[in-house]
Amino acid sequence: TTEIYTLSLHDALPIYIPGIIEGASDGHGLGIKFLKHISRTGILLFFLEAFSEISVQDQFLKLKKELGDFSEKLLEKEFYIVVTKIDLIDEETRLETLNTFNAKEFTNVFGISSVTGEGVQELLDDISRKIFI
Repeated sequence: TTEIYTLSLHDALPIYIPGIIEGASDGHGLGIKFLKHISRTGILLFFLEAFSEISVQDQFLKLKKELGDFSEKLLEKEFYIVVTKIDLIDEETRLETLNTFNAKEFTNVFGISSVTGEGVQELLDDISRKIFI
C-alpha cells in the first residue's frame, strides 16, 4: 500500500496517515476529510514501495494526481519521496529507481528499509534539519 507520512512544521509532530486510495479527491475512502487533514501539514512524505507490482513512479503520479485534484496548493508543499523496502530489491534496481527521481531534479529522495534500518537515520536527519533550522 502506498502511504503518505506528514510532519507539521508548527510543532514537529509526526502524523501518520494510512494509504490514500484512488478517488479520494472524489470522496472515496476517507476522501475529503483525509485530504483536508493533509492540507494542514508542512511537509509531505510519499512512501512508495520498491517491491511492488506498480512502479514507484506510477505510485507517485497517482498520489500527486489525487492531491492535485483536491487542491493545487497541496502540490506546492515541500515533500520527500521515500522508497521503502529497498532491502527486497537488488542494488542495480535500487540505484535505477532512486536515480529516476533524481534525474527529474527532486532533491528529497531517500531509499529506506524498515528491516535493516538502511537510510532511516539519514531521512530523519534531513527532515530534522529542515524543521528545526
